[in-house]
Amino acid sequence: QCSKLKTIKLGKESYIESLGGSIFEDTIVDTFIVDEQSPYYKASSDGSLLLSKDGKELVLASTNFDYPDVLVLDYDVIAQGAFSGVKTLKAIEFTKSTTIVDDYAFANCTGFTSVTVPKTICELGNYAFANCTLLKNAEIEPVGKIGDYVFDQCISLEEITLPYAGTTLESVNKEGSDQYIVDRLFDCPVSDKTYKVTDSSGYGGYVPNSLKKITITGGTRIPSH
Repeated sequence: QCSKLKTIKLGKESYIESLGGSIFEDTIVDTFIVDEQSPYYKASSDGSLLLSKDGKELVLASTNFDYPDVLVLDYDVIAQGAFSGVKTLKAIEFTKSTTIVDDYAFANCTGFTSVTVPKTICELGNYAFANCTLLKNAEIEPVGKIGDYVFDQCISLEEITLPYAGTTLESVNKEGSDQYIVDRLFDCPVSDKTYKVTDSSGYGGYVPNSLKKITITGGTRIPSH
């Protein structure tokens, strides 16, 4: 919680190869400044985003930038925790180039009210949209793989559209497979905002009281549990 941290600067002799997700959460970082000779990173033209040197991976986002009403994301990879805690982000749109949304990529983005994950995504990470507390509607198109607890603690969520009743289409369609739908979407409790559901082994997830509808659009079967 570095409350006065506003600028992150990486010089030409900075040899940091990786930055952990969410490392600037709860700060008010406005700008990234990266020397043109930096071997691993560059900044977006407005300084709001830290990118890989080739521009294909969005590594980190400013937590205190005035983003447009809809931020278009034209990157192959949205890294772990890239937008975690960015409360000024209202809505996003993925282009066809994005194939991976890593763990916690948009966790704690409390400005979201709806989100659509397009079918061009190959992998949606664990807790990708966790604790987006104003999120009401979410749609996941037929992506390659859905991670665990994608909508954990999304306490305003009313409707979810899923491409199949599990984590992958292959596992859903396999005869005799077990897939846990609800308790793979949600994990932790929020006092007075969630209720617990349990599977056959007694393991449970905490579903938002607000959830009214789950739509399954594909797959040939709904597995056990």
